[in-house]
Order: sequence, then structure tokens, then C-alpha cells
Amino acid sequence: NNFILFFKSFILGFSIGSIINIYFYGGLVLSFFYVFPALIINILVMMIMVYYANNFSLKLFNVLFKRREFKFTPLMIKYVKILVVFLIILTLSSLIETFIMPFFIKLFSFLIK
Repeated sequence: NNFILFFKSFILGFSIGSIINIYFYGGLVLSFFYVFPALIINILVMMIMVYYANNFSLKLFNVLFKRREFKFTPLMIKYVKILVVFLIILTLSSLIETFIMPFFIKLFSFLIK
């Protein structure tokens, strides 16, 4: 989870840097529309999910190796609810990125040339 978040953020930064380096001021607008709604939401959701996954893994580690008693049902219900909410958010973000953002990029593509 931590590696996925790191590489996703690294690729995002590298992409934005490359776009700005190649297209200068037009690249600023293009990278803004490339990043703004969808990828920022995705990165934030991934950061929160990494937190919950690490927390869940730590609790599992404590139960398995330190032989502590723990009720998994409330923890699993909470984790699944959070996962479903974030899955819905990521689906909406993907729909925005797929159908709305190409329209805005085409609208401002005159700045690139």
C-alpha cells in the first residue's frame, strides 16, 4: 500500500514536470486540468486508505504474534464500509477523468500549440 501510494505520487509529479517542461505556460493549464479534480481526489483517497490498511495490518499483527484477544467483526465492518465509500468515490473520480476532462483539455488545447 505504501509503495503504491509512493509510485502513484512519483508518476504524477514526473508527468506534471514533463508537461510543464515541454509546453511551458500552456503546460501549466494542461497539467492543471490533468491533475485537478480526479488525480487529487485519487491521491487523497489512497492516502486515507493506506492509513486504514496500515492500522488494520498493525492490529492483525498484534493479534497474531502477541496473542492478544480481539473482536474482528466491528473492525471488519468499519473497514469494509470505508472501502465501499472510497470505491464509490474512486469510481466517480474515474468517470470525471474519463468523460469530462478530455472536453476541458480539448477546450484549452489552443494554448499548447
